[in-house]
Amino acid sequence: GKLDRKALPMPEDAAYARAAYEPPRGETETALATIWAELLGVARVGRHDSFFELGGHSLLAVQVLEKLRRRGLILDLSVHFTNPRLDQCAEKVRPASKNHRKSASQLIPLRLANSQPLILCHACGGGLSVYDDLVRALPATQTIYGIHALEFGHELLNVGSIDEIAQVYARAIVPVLPDMACTLAGWSFGGMLAHAVAGILISANVRVDLVAVIDSAHPSAPETPSTLTLDQEWSEFLAFIVNEGGLLPEHDATMKIRPGDFATLASAAFGAWKIGVPALEEIFQMFIRHIRAGKLYVPKKVSALCVYYTGDSASAATPWHAAFESVVEGPPLPGDHGSLLKQPNVTVLAEDLSHRLPGEAFVRRPTKASKDAPFPIDQDL
Repeated sequence: GKLDRKALPMPEDAAYARAAYEPPRGETETALATIWAELLGVARVGRHDSFFELGGHSLLAVQVLEKLRRRGLILDLSVHFTNPRLDQCAEKVRPASKNHRKSASQLIPLRLANSQPLILCHACGGGLSVYDDLVRALPATQTIYGIHALEFGHELLNVGSIDEIAQVYARAIVPVLPDMACTLAGWSFGGMLAHAVAGILISANVRVDLVAVIDSAHPSAPETPSTLTLDQEWSEFLAFIVNEGGLLPEHDATMKIRPGDFATLASAAFGAWKIGVPALEEIFQMFIRHIRAGKLYVPKKVSALCVYYTGDSASAATPWHAAFESVVEGPPLPGDHGSLLKQPNVTVLAEDLSHRLPGEAFVRRPTKASKDAPFPIDQDL
């Protein structure tokens, strides 16, 4: 997904983090506040300030965890998302130990409510920031989870196909379904993931009420090549940064950066996002793995209803008819492939999708994820 969209609106004064400012208390809050201020570019962080209200997003959250690890402290990414306020987040930070195991779930709760969960599948690169505006535009009563690959890049680089990746993700989804039912959605590469995950869940007796495929080109389309050269992959990655990462004044210069020159790219394209070379290299590796997997994906027919959305770029919905039991086309979305999920364009998608999602039929909150998924999924992945 794109890299520069904020999870929540910025405060009016971006230079100061004000929420009835109260300074951090204790060593852990102070250390966490220092890390946040450095990554977010704010002059100070109070103990009642929220990471995402200050401009944080999923990629920066991963870097928070890495900086904590360097200080001998640990925090799981999902915990960071569910405890975004400094004082609450600091309470969850623990000293590192030899016995500590990183959270094994690729599922992040983006909003917990009382409705059937909507699962958003990441696009190329593994992040979820591309969905920030969509999450805000959907009703506050909608439970939303995101499937990401940010903390799991090294592990998932060994998982080659979309079907294999979907196996990993399906295992993470089932434990949070209060009634063994969900809806899935994905933009671009995420649409292919949503299709593959839906098939695995349905085979495990999970009810998938809807799969929303958002401007995803069908991988068997004639114009889609099966392989790309390294230079072509690098060009696609640069286009991904320019088009999905936000408006960059260095647009033309960025597109001319030599393949593999991550230092120049980090300086030119990522200065505003404070994403360093190591993180950029891992995103590139994940991006390329996703690009290659998408080119080789052969969708099997899934017994589910699909709603297909497209923007001005108008990738055809017709090939997807063979991949689902039933396909309906949503209203045309304003904007092109890179802008249809941004405000104000995303309002059309959010309004139509919200009418298609199941109502508030579930009164229990999702249960904590478990490694032991109660269905026959390949445990070797």
